Amino acid sequence: MKDQLNKNYFSLENLESFLFSTLDEKVFFEKLSSFLIQEIKVDRVLSYYLQDGGETLKLIAAAGKKGREPKPTLVNQGAGACVIRTKKPYFSNNVSRDPVFCSELKEGLASELCVPVLHEGVVMATLHFQNFSKGFSFDEECLSSVNEIIRKISKPLSNMKMYLTAKLLNESLLKKIEIQEKKIQDKDSSQVSNPLFKAEDKKIIANSDKMLKVLSLAEKLSYTDINFLIKGEKGTGKESVAKRVHCKSSRKEKPFVTVDCSSLSSLDLNNRLFGLDKPKGEKGNSFQKGLLEIADGGTLLLKNVERLDEDIQCKLSHFLKEKMAYRINGRSPFSSNVRVIATTNIDLDQEVFSKQTFKEDLFYKLNTFTLEVPSLKERKEDLPSLVGHFLSTKEFMVNGEEKSLSPRAMSKLAQHIWPGNVSELQSVLKKSILMTQSGIVEISHLPELATMDIDLEDKDKEEEVFVEMTLGDLEKKHICRTLSFLGGNKTKTAKTLGITVKTLYNKLHSYGMITSQS
Repeated sequence: MKDQLNKNYFSLENLESFLFSTLDEKVFFEKLSSFLIQEIKVDRVLSYYLQDGGETLKLIAAAGKKGREPKPTLVNQGAGACVIRTKKPYFSNNVSRDPVFCSELKEGLASELCVPVLHEGVVMATLHFQNFSKGFSFDEECLSSVNEIIRKISKPLSNMKMYLTAKLLNESLLKKIEIQEKKIQDKDSSQVSNPLFKAEDKKIIANSDKMLKVLSLAEKLSYTDINFLIKGEKGTGKESVAKRVHCKSSRKEKPFVTVDCSSLSSLDLNNRLFGLDKPKGEKGNSFQKGLLEIADGGTLLLKNVERLDEDIQCKLSHFLKEKMAYRINGRSPFSSNVRVIATTNIDLDQEVFSKQTFKEDLFYKLNTFTLEVPSLKERKEDLPSLVGHFLSTKEFMVNGEEKSLSPRAMSKLAQHIWPGNVSELQSVLKKSILMTQSGIVEISHLPELATMDIDLEDKDKEEEVFVEMTLGDLEKKHICRTLSFLGGNKTKTAKTLGITVKTLYNKLHSYGMITSQS
């Protein structure tokens, strides 16, 4: 047999080269089984490999005579178990009377040789050489030939061993993750199924460059897990942008929880955010979860974040750092993997650096990135699309009839400065469709809007009258008007005026409008 191997050494080299080229265990062992049945003249060669974390043996390749495919067996059963345990080959020339071989493997077998495939002392697979006629007997020479072949392909076996080890580890980890995820899913199923905590990614109208840029940044933020701040005037749609980020993120199936920091007292907001451990003896559950716990795995939206008092700011800052906090009256901390998005309609920088009413450390934790939603007057090109979208929804229909605006009415809307932004637009449209009996909304159906703009036009005419003033007074008036027009946003005001924010603060201080930052 050894002489025969020497003659086929070239083909053995080819085998080694092929096995080096693949990490597909099925292809690897099929090729090996085909080679072995040619070299060791038996009826069938079966290859088994360890799976399920090394708990079972599964048939992966077969060559030669076909038969019933054995089911995966535990590693403590049969000849495979014997060679795995002893790490030594085992053969029998009378299988039917040998108790080592399982009944599933008999199938009329006369003899079988089982060899462990070892690498660095670890069994990675077993090879089974089988004969169905009694004219063939296994001996030590046959076993030696098999061992010689396995020795010569030790390098490909080393590669396959590393691959299978990594695969088994990965399968084991995936099972553990699957079990853990199911536990979490079962735990939070009641929360996620609650419609109050399910976010809906509603359509956001955007044709203007400024709004398209916001949505592009929102999509990029959805790929990350950072906390961030959304700035913008009231009614610009900051909450809709926050929902867009959540719904496009990996947290989309988890809760989206919203709390308005300006709508609750400090005590109620504290209890609502962090939860409450109830006194002993009180009926019901011993604790009440806060929104930070309820939003675990999801997103918490803090609207008007500047209204948080100092105590809550400190607790929230600590939570964002440690991802854990204590309930009110609690002794044991809770942990929560929640993303926090905060919104504000003021310059939070001033609250931090000038008024010092907002904690600097919390500001930096929330302000990892700032998304600025433009006002409606900054995105007037979106106005026709917004009007068309709102009027096409059921909420704005009357008896199922969709209203439309006349060109003059649309022109009037375009002239308005919209201090209430998109929310004001919705309110104006709702009132106007109730005032018309036909399907067309005319300019006469916008009385409040018309009066408002007439007043603005009168103010513009008054300002055309010459008034004596110094350059300093003119500068002050221009700065104040620009600041008012931009909704008090000092960063935008400084940029528009072509000066630094520090210079703007110094000028406002000289006008007596703010206190010194020093």
